Order: sequence, then structure tokens, then C-alpha cells
Amino acid sequence: MSIPVISTGLINGPHWVYRLFYSIDYPVDTFVVFNNNGRDQITEELDLLTRVPHPFVKRVKVCHMPGNVGCAGYWNLTVKCFPMSPYWVLVNHDIMFTPGF
Repeated sequence: MSIPVISTGLINGPHWVYRLFYSIDYPVDTFVVFNNNGRDQITEELDLLTRVPHPFVKRVKVCHMPGNVGCAGYWNLTVKCFPMSPYWVLVNHDIMFTPGF
């Protein structure tokens, strides 16, 4: 059994997304990041995340938004982009899972 989708969004502070990503210790099909910055300030740093191997995450998708769609906006986009998922885990970019969580 794996988590179908974990999704997060951010405007700045991509280092927090990396901390979140590395804290995952349970199988995840897709880890999605919505870049709400819209000014290309963190685009390259987030794109690197798609190339980082992770033992528990099968796929990483980074979506660069043209502007800030807000928290509820990326929640809705997650559901719209993965409508067949049985559920979605929506988290802030600055959280970290504790071991075994």
C-alpha cells in the first residue's frame, strides 16, 4: 500500500520543501510541488527536486504557476490533476514528517 499523492505549494523557501521531501519514509506514488512564486526566483532549485532519487517516492512533479494561486488553489489543483486518486495528502511546504509517521 502506498500514498497516492502528497502535494505542497510554496512562494519562497524551497529548502523547506527539500526537508519535507527527505522526511518521507513511507511509499508515495507522486510527490507534487506547486511553485506559486511566479517570478522564476526558485524555479531551478525546485526543478532539481525531480532529479533527486528517493527510496520511497516513485515520481516527483513540479508545477510552476504564473502567479500565486494560494493555498486553496493548489489544493484544488491537486484534486483536479489526480481525480482518480482515492485520497490526497495536502501539506504545508514547511512541515516535516517524524520517523514512522
